[in-house]
Amino acid sequence: MKKSHKTAFFAAGALTLAAAVLASVYNNQYNNQSLQNANAAQTPVYTSAQQGAATQNSAGNSAPQTIAMSQTRLGSGSIQYEEDTPALTSEQESLLLDYIYAYYDSLANLSLGDPSGLFAEDSLDQAQTNQNIWEYLIAVRSMQISDLSLVDYDFTLTITRVEEQDDGSLRIRLNEDSVQNFAQHPDVDSESMDVRHVFTMKETDDGWKLSQHMQMDSLYYTMMGWTRRRSSDGAVQVSSSQTLDEMISLAQTYTASALPKEKPLTWLPITPMTAKPP
Repeated sequence: MKKSHKTAFFAAGALTLAAAVLASVYNNQYNNQSLQNANAAQTPVYTSAQQGAATQNSAGNSAPQTIAMSQTRLGSGSIQYEEDTPALTSEQESLLLDYIYAYYDSLANLSLGDPSGLFAEDSLDQAQTNQNIWEYLIAVRSMQISDLSLVDYDFTLTITRVEEQDDGSLRIRLNEDSVQNFAQHPDVDSESMDVRHVFTMKETDDGWKLSQHMQMDSLYYTMMGWTRRRSSDGAVQVSSSQTLDEMISLAQTYTASALPKEKPLTWLPITPMTAKPP
């Protein structure tokens, strides 16, 4: 990872596009629709032991492929603790790392990974919503003229709080710092600092599994926190899959309007400075 400490300005267009789409989602009114089944159309399960055979995502022909990632990571990551924070077991740490690795490997390949193998059986709706967020980010990056796949990444998770819940589950708060190197400009470090996450994990018959994940940014709020929307008939439930389809459609519209249009060159006559007026 090259530490040039520069900002990858070429990625700003993609971030601006994402912000514009989020603003449109907030301001639109939606018709009454029932909550779609988040567990329908199962896709290959992400586990660190699986090898990567690709399959088409069920959301539609234009969706990224869903892949089961291999044990070989495309980047690097680590965990550290804030002072006086209780340490997790190696199994619990691995669960957090597996999730973040799955996220960045998806962005690196611009191919959709499936995190459902990291979630408990009764929390697959959470896995689906997280995957939908990844799919949106991949779609937006794929729409850009620049190659926004990654050649490298590095992240550090700083665990700031570990809280045991009444049911024995753990709620873990952490901050993420990361550096991404895009294929378009591999020598430029695109840094992201202090991204806040909240994970909840619990022990199951298959070991420790995630039951919830929330990232503190507007995209996660849109997908997870804005599933109840107001229409003329009152508040209605809208699934994250429906939100995803709407946001990708809006992103395509914004991208089409933002891309430069091909126009024939028009040459204007230049009058020499010494020329006398007619």
